[in-house]
Amino acid sequence: MNSFVLKAFVLTHEGKVRSNNEDNYNLFGDYKKDVCVNRTEYEAEAAEGDAVAAVYDGMGGEEAGEVSALLAAEHTEAFPIGEVPVKGPEHLKAVNEMVCDIISRLGRRTGTTAVQVFFGSGKARCVNIGDSRAYLYREGKLTQLSVDHSEGQRMIDLGLATPEAARKSANWHRLTQHIGIMPDEFVIEPHVSEEIELADRDIFLLASDGLTDMLEDVETESILEKVRDGSLRDAAYALLEAALDAGGRDNTTILLVRAEKGNE
Repeated sequence: MNSFVLKAFVLTHEGKVRSNNEDNYNLFGDYKKDVCVNRTEYEAEAAEGDAVAAVYDGMGGEEAGEVSALLAAEHTEAFPIGEVPVKGPEHLKAVNEMVCDIISRLGRRTGTTAVQVFFGSGKARCVNIGDSRAYLYREGKLTQLSVDHSEGQRMIDLGLATPEAARKSANWHRLTQHIGIMPDEFVIEPHVSEEIELADRDIFLLASDGLTDMLEDVETESILEKVRDGSLRDAAYALLEAALDAGGRDNTTILLVRAEKGNE
């Protein structure tokens, strides 16, 4: 009988422009517990079973964005893969209520994006809100699993702009959904991807927009192609170096999970 081992690596960096890092993550239960830490990395391995990897981007321009990202990271839960379509969105809505409580107490806005990939029973599924992304890299091809909740993506979906023009728009980064939406504004609707059957050497990439705004998907794909069977740490740092070379305009978090097939 075949089973999968999940090997993973995550790093987070403040970038070349911002002085603090509002990003956070959760990798099989570990997360950045100190919001004052700008750079950190973590390597982990998990046997096949219910597991979750996630990246959170504290809202740029909002006060205390790192507080919302930390709250989301520390409350991350792994659900059985069959329960993800219901429990995944429900959980993010519960986290949204927690953040709204903080907003009410502080009297100022704070928020975060969320992208999560759940693993179990030889399968994976993505849940997200905002514009932090998850990809599947399989057999040389990079496929986006998450959906961008942004004005730029809305323009593309409505045929109002090409992807190239939308990326140059002033509205590209304006989020249409995120964690930190008050109940009198609207009810958030996290996206849930289709279920994915794991294949040997599948690589899942989760990242904040500090990576995806700096690199086109084809560039990311090329970097992963060069290192796909090597060290995940080397792959993550190669992606970070490319993002920094391209300007490093935002906090950057890169999380990689590779599914490796074994026999039991």
